[in-house]
Formats: sequence, C-alpha cells, structure tokens
Amino acid sequence: MSRPLRAIAALAITGLLLAGCSTPPNTAAVVNGERITETEVADAWLALEPAVAEGVGPAIVLESLVQNALLAPVAAEFGMTASAEDIANFADNVYQGAAPDPFPEGLTNVLGFIILANQLNSSPLSAEIQDAYLIAMQDADIEVNPRFGTINEMGALNPPAFEWITSEQ
Repeated sequence: MSRPLRAIAALAITGLLLAGCSTPPNTAAVVNGERITETEVADAWLALEPAVAEGVGPAIVLESLVQNALLAPVAAEFGMTASAEDIANFADNVYQGAAPDPFPEGLTNVLGFIILANQLNSSPLSAEIQDAYLIAMQDADIEVNPRFGTINEMGALNPPAFEWITSEQ
C-alpha cells in the first residue's frame, strides 16, 4: 500500500473510532443507553422557569431527568409510580391551573421525579428504596455531556470545571 493510501486509511480508521466514542449531537446525557436530549432539558427548563425558585437552571433539570431514569424503575418495584393523572394534578398545583400547553416530555419526567421523590420520603420503605436506588445509580452506565458537568455516585450533578478560566485578584 502506498504512503498516501496508508495515511488516508489511518485517518478513516481514526475517524470511525472517534465517531463510535462520541455521543450524538443534541445529547445532554445517556443513562443506560437511553438518551436525554439538550432540547428536552431546555424545553423542561423553560416550562419550569416561571413556576420555580430562582437559581433552578438546566443543570438541575438534567440532574432530575437522570435521577428519574433510575428512580422510576426502582420505585415501580416497590409499587410507586407517577401516573399521568398524578403529574397533571401536580402540574395544576405548580402552575395554578395554567400548565404549559403543549406539555414538554422533559417536564413530565421532571414532575414525575418530584412526585416519586415525595412518595419515597413518606414511605415506610424509604430506606430500602433509597438503598435500591443507590445500587441502581452505582450500576448505571451514565454519560453526561461535559458542558453540564459530571454525575457523582449519589446522582448529583457536579458543575463543569473550567480549568482554563482563572480569576485575577
């Protein structure tokens, strides 16, 4: 094989390897193979913004979506769910009857997570459910877009560190 052909082949192989390691565009996170898009995060955040306290931003929304992806199946094992009716009733309370229309999927998942977390906190099986959730979190394959930060072993999103930004004092 000639030198130029080897160089082209090497570039092609490198490109294929890198493509296999990257997440698709518009991906905020992948939890056990299930993709959470940046659009889903943004839509949920924009819908939540008027109804929540200041300081809740896209990172908190993503954290809730990641945690919901793991808590919902664990909670279901213990008979806890956030039904569409539960979410609609909760949304009516949060938005005082003026919930967004259309209702973004990400918002449904965030509100579902809040409902499940409330059920968990009031459950007599709370400790057992939390243990099962922590095991699910530790066993999970979670990849977060570095622009949002990293998820720790407890499911909290750590903000991104921008080492190249320094402050002068």
